[in-house]
Amino acid sequence: MQSSDGLDRVLNFWRNVDEKIDLSKSDIQWKIVLAMMSRGQCSTAELAKDISENKKATIDAIRKLIKKGLVTKVKFDVYSLSEAGKELVEQIRKFSTSPLAAPNFDGEEYLNNPTHFYYFSEILKASIINGGEVPIARLAMELGVSKSTIKAYLDLFSTKYKFFKKVTRRTFLGKIRQTYMVSDQGLKYGNRIPGMFRTKNNALMKLMLKVTWSTRFETSILKLMALFTASAPLLMFFRGGGIISRAEAAVWLYSMIFFSILSVSAYLISRL
Repeated sequence: MQSSDGLDRVLNFWRNVDEKIDLSKSDIQWKIVLAMMSRGQCSTAELAKDISENKKATIDAIRKLIKKGLVTKVKFDVYSLSEAGKELVEQIRKFSTSPLAAPNFDGEEYLNNPTHFYYFSEILKASIINGGEVPIARLAMELGVSKSTIKAYLDLFSTKYKFFKKVTRRTFLGKIRQTYMVSDQGLKYGNRIPGMFRTKNNALMKLMLKVTWSTRFETSILKLMALFTASAPLLMFFRGGGIISRAEAAVWLYSMIFFSILSVSAYLISRL
């Protein structure tokens, strides 16, 4: 295994990348850059499909990348990496092929692979929120990939890097099932990833994710928006018919206010 200097070099590199594309706080921007690395020029619809995000969220992320000077508009609804974006991509590519880029585990590279870095970060965050256990089905759904993809990366991170471990647990009904838990080794390296420590210690964000049964902050916000948007017309209809009491309507209103304040507070803490 390489010395800690090698790991520091890796993490410093990703911190610099994080400052440019919000790697730890906005994974949509990161996924767009990765997609443009392989696809080149593309429309918002193509990008949204590639990264499994809705078109509005994709457009918002593209606007932020344009503002940062990493993406440029080619023509109507077609975008590509700017010169600064291409320079950043080239830095990532050079770093990925550098033999000293990341610590080695029996000759295998880890953190210098952008895709591995992305999946490790997302899986680790989900496990931290879930008491150390990886919620494979929920995470796969929220990332827009299959469960087999998540399991493939978990096998990789478990067997070669020892960042996770496979354990056997008994369900509420007494059935035996196998799952994955984050290891001490995974937490050790994960805590040094930009933004991971803040996520681990953000009690408000963890509360939101638990209440909404989510693994990602963006997903929890969307679920709450969908819930309150869909329930508002029903509330007004049944309130007018006298089916819902004033107290029940007040509970709905104060719940919306509470979760609005909670989500804003959780977001602000994550930015500190």
